[in-house]
Amino acid sequence: MQVGRTHFGAFAAIIAATAIATTSAAGVANAQSVNIPAEVAAKGIGYYVVPGKPGANIDQTRFTNRPTKSKKKIDSFTGFTNSITGYAVVDSSGEPANLVAGEFHLPVKSLDTGVKGRNKHLTQRLWLNAKKFPVILFKIKSTRNITLTGDNTYKAELVGDITMHGVTKEMVLPVEIAALTAGDKGDLLRIRANYAVTLSDFGVKNGIIGKKVAKNIMLEQYIVLSTKKAS
Repeated sequence: MQVGRTHFGAFAAIIAATAIATTSAAGVANAQSVNIPAEVAAKGIGYYVVPGKPGANIDQTRFTNRPTKSKKKIDSFTGFTNSITGYAVVDSSGEPANLVAGEFHLPVKSLDTGVKGRNKHLTQRLWLNAKKFPVILFKIKSTRNITLTGDNTYKAELVGDITMHGVTKEMVLPVEIAALTAGDKGDLLRIRANYAVTLSDFGVKNGIIGKKVAKNIMLEQYIVLSTKKAS
């Protein structure tokens, strides 16, 4: 990406990507391509990410750039993606918030900053480098500090590894997890999270970060999963 407005958008998209982490693109070509390995499925109850936009005013991931040193409107924006695929496994005890394994895949090229030029720059070598690192991956390790807050609704901390731009880091995400039965659509699980990501933690560095691009990118995620895999 070149430094400037285009660069800035790319950067923000980068952050969105952070919300999830990098594997090979071959295994995540479409919403039906992510399977639960047998040894992982044996740990409990498997849920698959429901593909596409969760609702009319909801996206799977939204990422916001609010640079403190720039007052230009073009330098402040919110982007999105609805191309996340993957799965989560709930402990066999049946506690819906006790996630013991899982993976969420996000193709870098799916990140939409609202400007085609910025989207293209985002995928280039100086930013997320989609050619070398095509997918962002979040791998669930465990869930801790689970608290019941309502009818089948919980607050918890989701512990996992995020891989982006070739760098893997452990993160602890504050999440809200809700469960419900949906008949022929299977049992559903909804995971919501709001947190910040720092690009430099993943080796993404540029002279405009801290100026037209905020050091910390805010992420909002809303993932719906079902025990019934999409056909």
